[in-house]
Amino acid sequence: MFNNFSLNSASISDSAVRLSLFVLIAIASPIYLYSQKAAKSIRIILGGYAIAQILFIVFLWFNHIDFPLNLEAMELLRVQHLQRLMQGLPIYPEPSSDFVALAYNPLSYLFTMSFAIVFGANLFTIRLVAMLGAAGSGIVVFLAVRRQTQSNGWGLIAVGLFAAAYRVMDTYLDNAHAESLLLLSILLGCYLIDRSRSWIVERLAMLMFVAVLWFKQQGAIFAIATGMLALFLAIEKRKAELRKSTQQTRSVLQ
Repeated sequence: MFNNFSLNSASISDSAVRLSLFVLIAIASPIYLYSQKAAKSIRIILGGYAIAQILFIVFLWFNHIDFPLNLEAMELLRVQHLQRLMQGLPIYPEPSSDFVALAYNPLSYLFTMSFAIVFGANLFTIRLVAMLGAAGSGIVVFLAVRRQTQSNGWGLIAVGLFAAAYRVMDTYLDNAHAESLLLLSILLGCYLIDRSRSWIVERLAMLMFVAVLWFKQQGAIFAIATGMLALFLAIEKRKAELRKSTQQTRSVLQ
């Protein structure tokens, strides 16, 4: 009964915080638009909130990274996959009483191998890679927002909101899973596509989108989108060449 009461109380408290934050934003938005002095105060408040969320996530990372047991049901199973890879054994053998492979694609294990050489094939290493992926995602969010707003402050606030979504993403971004690497590939691919139109950068962005598939099967939609993007870019390139050719022909005839 006490446990149920505690859980219910925590749920009510969390809902109250979310409602209070929503009301605060609803009130602050028109004030921000029509009052410069208030806008500065609101930015400071949001900046403080963002920093608090980021620091809290960093605290959780230090608290979680060397925890010896599962933070999520399949963590130790993923360690087994990494250990088999480090030993030169197949990670997708026929199921047996000793080992049954998870139905996940292998890129996250392959990516983690270089870290396992230094830190060993263990929970610490896989969580470290996941946290680096989450940190990389935060950096991309910061760069993307700063580029659009020309403001480091709004970039920081965006990272704080990203950190605040930790529970919404079921805390998967700092445990031994591929979600953070998948998210980093998606965000980095989108950022590169938006950042530049050079041939090399576009191909690198496509590579990021294809990598998403090899982190988890759900990334197939991005692999399909990459094919559509490649077709679109090829068509646009061909149109540009035709326009250039037409202009050259007209200049010669004139």
